[in-house]
Amino acid sequence: GAYFTIRSSATDTVGGIQSGVTSRSFYQDEVGPVSGISQPTHGSFKKSSEIGTMNGTATDGLSGVSKVQIQIRNVTMEADGYWSVVSGTWVYTGGSATAWNNVTSPWANWTFNLAGSTFTDGHEYRLDTRAYDNSYNAAGSSNIATMGLDLQVKCDDTVPTGSISAPTAGGRYGGSGNTLASMTGIANDPNNGAFGLSKVQVQIYRQTGTPGYYTGGALTYQGSATWLDATGTDAWSYTFSASSDVWENDNIYQVKSKVKDKANNEYETGAVTISYDTVKPTSTIWYPAGSNYSSLTMLSGTANDAGNAEAIRSIKEVRLKIYRAAGDTNRYWDGVG
Repeated sequence: GAYFTIRSSATDTVGGIQSGVTSRSFYQDEVGPVSGISQPTHGSFKKSSEIGTMNGTATDGLSGVSKVQIQIRNVTMEADGYWSVVSGTWVYTGGSATAWNNVTSPWANWTFNLAGSTFTDGHEYRLDTRAYDNSYNAAGSSNIATMGLDLQVKCDDTVPTGSISAPTAGGRYGGSGNTLASMTGIANDPNNGAFGLSKVQVQIYRQTGTPGYYTGGALTYQGSATWLDATGTDAWSYTFSASSDVWENDNIYQVKSKVKDKANNEYETGAVTISYDTVKPTSTIWYPAGSNYSSLTMLSGTANDAGNAEAIRSIKEVRLKIYRAAGDTNRYWDGVG
């Protein structure tokens, strides 16, 4: 980093001396420049359309940066391939890193862009960068600094899958032992690189009464769509503090789940519609209406399941119990004879 000044003055054979002095000043620059990659970040998962947008920085404290290059290696290929802008394809170099591509200045904040079609779903890529400064030696070359970053990024364009296990479509809940204390389901990332899922979310929409989306509090609903983070990914669950915090009698709900992988690919399940009913049904006997009969061949009556929502009012079955309270033996009729 030393600074030098060279001055020259000429004298001829008869004693003539140059008028003025010629001088040149320069820095001794033996330190290479520094360059780095800002995007994508190391260990990230990206869609193919996102990987191709690369940027970074380069600096040199003395002579300044003259050029920055980037190297992109596809390590999932049978033989490592390096991307070459010149040839417009992946080139095989026998393991030697020879394919370096010039990035766009300004060097302090450089950019490099490739089409998303350059990258393959499920493949892993390694990135490195190097920079040149403005110093020159006798051979006409400058200081070069290769950073050896080996920055890792994985390409994932595959949409995950998922489903809701509970509640079930068309399910009726609210009865004893059937209060729906949690939602459960499964999710999967089918990418051939098995990069994995980042999270699962659930959504609960109250369709009747005052429509709205559940926000996670005690009977708190709002008009805008709300997603709540579930616990787990491959097998997930969302447990409520209390069933009464979410579900209200005589209402219909739609529930969904949304699966997101590490590259932010999303899958949203179709809506599962359920009903919630906490009020027990009633029944009334119309016939027999009196207390004395010589014969009785028919019983009749009504049953009712009160509710404001038509889809909730439903009688599953009516069961009768006939007990002989007097006679030789007191017992229940078995329905046969």
